[in-house]
Amino acid sequence: MRRAADRSDGAKDWASDLVIAPTHKGKTSKIEYHHIFPKAYLEKVRPHLDSQQINQIGNMAFIGAGTNKKISASAPSAYRSKFAEHHFDAQLIDFSDGKDQPDNYEEFIDRRLELIATRINEFLGVEAG
Repeated sequence: MRRAADRSDGAKDWASDLVIAPTHKGKTSKIEYHHIFPKAYLEKVRPHLDSQQINQIGNMAFIGAGTNKKISASAPSAYRSKFAEHHFDAQLIDFSDGKDQPDNYEEFIDRRLELIATRINEFLGVEAG
């Protein structure tokens, strides 16, 4: 459902501008889940977070395999300037107000989950109550 909502808003791979679609099969164009705050990075800088906190949907984005490999375990504050802001906007990734910093991870997740819920409700035609 979320991928369909993302696609309806023009979500693309951050590096290649490849439209998010389930049919991509090539090594670098295959669409993968990406931890926005990479797992290895969070385990290093926020070791008290458990896997459920790290692997939740609010920390996942869809990008191409090649882009995912380029980012690897880089901090969002280090990799975000390498990609156009509209790619983050299309996938509801809000790094404003320091939300690309590990100390603000929970704030980032709370905001992103709020944005995802709103997008899915709009996609389904559900009015916010």
